[in-house]
Amino acid sequence: MFRTLVIGVCLAVLPGCGCNGTKKGPAPWNVSKLGPKPSPAALVGELKAQLAKVTSYRAKPVMDYWFNKNRIKGDVWIMGKPGAKVRINALNPSGGTTAADLACNGKDFKFVNVNSNCQLTGPCDSNSIAQLLRIKMQPDDFLMLAIGSTPIIDYKTTKVSWDDGAKLIVLELWNADKSAHQTVKLRKRKASHDMVSSEVKDAAGKTDWKMRNKDFKELKTKDGKTLRVPGKTNYVQPKQKNADVLVYWDKVDMNIDIDNAKFDFKLPGIPTCGKKP
Repeated sequence: MFRTLVIGVCLAVLPGCGCNGTKKGPAPWNVSKLGPKPSPAALVGELKAQLAKVTSYRAKPVMDYWFNKNRIKGDVWIMGKPGAKVRINALNPSGGTTAADLACNGKDFKFVNVNSNCQLTGPCDSNSIAQLLRIKMQPDDFLMLAIGSTPIIDYKTTKVSWDDGAKLIVLELWNADKSAHQTVKLRKRKASHDMVSSEVKDAAGKTDWKMRNKDFKELKTKDGKTLRVPGKTNYVQPKQKNADVLVYWDKVDMNIDIDNAKFDFKLPGIPTCGKKP
């Protein structure tokens, strides 16, 4: 399954490994073979431009994720707009009844765990999405998953190289004090790139988060734009227990009219999650 990322032992017989068993770094850029090397600024600009094309999205993907204490795979209604506006309605796999409802209105979030009969509310931040999917990410970052883009760290140093084994462009970014290192791998197309993977590591080399995209396709937005979007997205936060989600993107609409009232609802007044009634 596409859900987990496996770190194998590097042997001399495997591609990308040296004869002494050590893994080779990215290959130098071959201009005669690959054409001019893209600048880091151009690649980052392309990723950000993808986000600028989107004013709203709505989808009904199948998600494989942890909810409460169980791993489930089921339909999820989701919609969002830039500006920390997102609504996620997770359905129970058996019967399609609502398991949980989460809304961020740009400032505050509301969450109802129907299966556990409890509710939460608070500021809309990276902890909001985690109430339902266990992964911590900003609401606008979830939008990036839907369009095949990636959050970008506040970088100071950059590098572009070529992964000859995977046939991918490797964009590396470091922040000012080298406490964060991001590696973005892209597949070159005629006039653009598909963002295949993105990973951020801390100063000790441990992964903060990583994501992979697969099965890219073209999607026409309601206002006539064309986007390259993934068919599958895997997002993992290894430092947190059971913090991973696999999304099979389906029934996706972009740049549709969504009333801001959809990103809010009235709490039912049930017990607070994590506290005794």
